[in-house]
Amino acid sequence: MMKQNTKRLLFISVVISLLALTALFGACVDGQTSVDESEYTITFATEGGTAIDPITVKSGEMAERPENPTKAGHIFKGWFTDLGNTETPFVFDETPITADITLHALWQIRVFSVAYLDENGDPVPGIEGGTVN
Repeated sequence: MMKQNTKRLLFISVVISLLALTALFGACVDGQTSVDESEYTITFATEGGTAIDPITVKSGEMAERPENPTKAGHIFKGWFTDLGNTETPFVFDETPITADITLHALWQIRVFSVAYLDENGDPVPGIEGGTVN
């Protein structure tokens, strides 16, 4: 009789343990659904350059870098979250997106140097070259 009670107690313990593990495993699986599945929008302010459509990125993922915009008479210097701080450009493949953001294009005015030379390549007397923006 004692052996039968021990077997029954062991069986009940195993069943309870399995139920507890199932509940625990189920809670873990349900916990995965609480992962932030939000999507965020990255808007590109090209500051007078060619337009770039906004992109949507899932929370925590990296954004894909768009093609560089163009602007007549300017050189594109990069994307920045704040044009007041142009020391640190936005790094697309290292920055997880966790909120809607606007990236601003930074431009440098293209500068050309002009020199007036004769057919021999010598400076033309009386005509000075200069810099043109």
